[in-house]
Amino acid sequence: MITGASAPNFLHSWYINMDTAFAENTTAALERERLAALRKMNLIDSPRDSDLDQLINHLIKTLNFPIGYISLIDEDRQWFKSMHGLDVQETPRDISFCTHTIRDEVPMVVENALLDERFSDNPLVTGEPHLRAYAGTPVRTLDGHRIGTICVADTQPRSIDEDQTATLCRFASLVERLFANVEYGIRASEEQALIDTVRSEQQHLLQNVDRLETNLAVGHWELDLVTDKLTWSKGVFSLHGIAADREPTLEEALSFYPVPERERIIASLKRATESGRSFDITAHFIDARQDTRQVRVRGEKIVPESGNPRLAGIFQDITDRQETQNQLNAAMENDPVTRVRNSQSFEKLLANWVGDGERDAFTLITIGVPEIMTVRKSLGMSLTDMMLREMADALQSQLEDGEILARTSFEAFSLLTDQNIGPDMLRDRVTGILQLLNLKVTVLRRRLDIEPQGAIAQFPSDGQMPVDLLRAADLAFHAACDDPDAGVALFDATMLDRFEVRENASGFLQDAIDEGRVVAYFQPIIRLSDGHLAAFEALIRIRLADGSIAGPADFWPALMDAHIARRVGFIMRDTIIDQLAQWQTAGLDVPRVSLNATTSDLSSGGMYDDLLQALAARNVSPSLLKVEVTENVLLDDHKSRVDSNIATLREHGIGISLDDFGTGYASLTNLMSLPTDEVKIDHIFVRSIGKDKDSHAITSSILEMATKMGIDTVSEGIETADQLNFVRTHGSTHGQGFLLGRPMPAADATELVKVGSVDIAALMHARES
Repeated sequence: MITGASAPNFLHSWYINMDTAFAENTTAALERERLAALRKMNLIDSPRDSDLDQLINHLIKTLNFPIGYISLIDEDRQWFKSMHGLDVQETPRDISFCTHTIRDEVPMVVENALLDERFSDNPLVTGEPHLRAYAGTPVRTLDGHRIGTICVADTQPRSIDEDQTATLCRFASLVERLFANVEYGIRASEEQALIDTVRSEQQHLLQNVDRLETNLAVGHWELDLVTDKLTWSKGVFSLHGIAADREPTLEEALSFYPVPERERIIASLKRATESGRSFDITAHFIDARQDTRQVRVRGEKIVPESGNPRLAGIFQDITDRQETQNQLNAAMENDPVTRVRNSQSFEKLLANWVGDGERDAFTLITIGVPEIMTVRKSLGMSLTDMMLREMADALQSQLEDGEILARTSFEAFSLLTDQNIGPDMLRDRVTGILQLLNLKVTVLRRRLDIEPQGAIAQFPSDGQMPVDLLRAADLAFHAACDDPDAGVALFDATMLDRFEVRENASGFLQDAIDEGRVVAYFQPIIRLSDGHLAAFEALIRIRLADGSIAGPADFWPALMDAHIARRVGFIMRDTIIDQLAQWQTAGLDVPRVSLNATTSDLSSGGMYDDLLQALAARNVSPSLLKVEVTENVLLDDHKSRVDSNIATLREHGIGISLDDFGTGYASLTNLMSLPTDEVKIDHIFVRSIGKDKDSHAITSSILEMATKMGIDTVSEGIETADQLNFVRTHGSTHGQGFLLGRPMPAADATELVKVGSVDIAALMHARES
């Protein structure tokens, strides 16, 4: 007997062991069911499917991934039903990413496998095909078994955002619909086998029909065309919810259908009797329990060698199948995170509203959180999703009759309303919704100050076609984001003008990228104590067809597009490393070159992930490179991937320069904690020296603090000798500006490298004269 203090401990251990055993047995049973469902579909080792291949090709083009596939997870292997970018047909299950994906209902995202302890030593990561980024979501059968996945992958690390995972989920729904057709075919074959058995082995059928009818929710019926006698199997009686104690009349059987459905069935029976045509119809049906069901009625005329001609067929309850189809359709139309309509569904509805001749006017409202990426970095994806669901719930609580809500982008929701109120009342309503969101949106019971913004576009004044109205709402939303104090922005024509300027700039820069006309210009950074050439800042320029050079005024708006900015960043990185290598080969005293970087560049998937490898490939020392970052990059999240990458770059000798200091949120006291080797004082302050007391005070304070901390300073925008004298006197170690040297092409920069300095004394003499 167990007594005393040992009894509770024994019982505790016993319950833990029992729970563990139960969980293991349950998992094993579910796995057996999953494998049985997979093998029943006969997909493993089957021929390629052109529909699935086209779907994968469309997926990788949509998400811009080099690799995509649909995998089926068997007992000990992963088999690819369709793939693009892979040279293998299968892999062992224990090394597949997808075996992790099917363990949960939600997508699995790996932005860099080398940093994920689950995959860092995986043969698919350390060897061919050297996978880095991966996103996959489960593919389910009609019964919910997760038999495989649809995935995209890349051999380079990259960020994978919420829009991309939502798109992946929509493609998974398409795969599930295609697989559902396979299952329906299998079930249809079973049903046809039942009919064949009725025809050829009626006596044998009687021994098995009850079991088959129960499993398939189906029954058999016959109607004698001479006597009008109706015969039902037990399954038909059961589906009608009545006892099998007498044969029903045809009139009684038809009474279970609503009048319109009843007329369809009578017409089908008549055609089959007169012309011998078979029929297969789906109808609503109300059983004896007053439950509304969806049923399928199939029948055909049979003329036996002896006996009366008759109609015979099957009666099947397809309510559950229809519900599954409805769920698949909902998955295609709804956003998987917030469960409101997705953008594709919303655009169809918007087109219907535009084409509805009875609607003279309506309003498209956009509400979103401009800083959603900052929120995600702070909270993580799961809590950000929770926040978005809270937003959707709050917005739905504000809907009036007939209004439609959808999530139309990662950061924004859209609302359609035909409420006939003026602009001022619309603005007041949206303002009230924004205030409600700030009060109601919480995560883990903690209220978030999410600072949402709103935009309003009206049909037909702001756009008479869906694409024009959506663009108007998007432009108004960006205008609201640019002026957070405004809160709500109504579209006006000037927004379209600004959009066209940006679009023109984007086209101009895209063409330059595609045609190889993006070049680097080099502006010297001079040591002010003796005029020594200390470094260059690399600047983007575009070579025009006539050989002239275009400056940032012609293309700067295009760099607001993250994709274009990243492409330009890669070009500048490679151009600068090549130039440093050329100077080394020529035996010159090579100065440092600084390169501007964004948060995206220094986070997962940015161009700095393989910067060290690029330097090593050209045998260029990392100490010859500086990375310039603005305050918002360094202050964004001190524990983020950005900080980790900056620390790695500094460890290898790459300098970090804090650009535009004084224009953002960093204070002088922040200098002690920021990971920077150099501070660049923004040209706005330097150029205002002597004209503005505040600029004079700010510049001198920054220089004084940096000098005490031993941090190098670069005063930007030096254009006059007076400005040069001021910053030298107040301790600036370096200077940059037109007085010291304008941005120049690589050939002129090379000549300056050979000289190695500028004549500071001459510049000061010019001031005195």
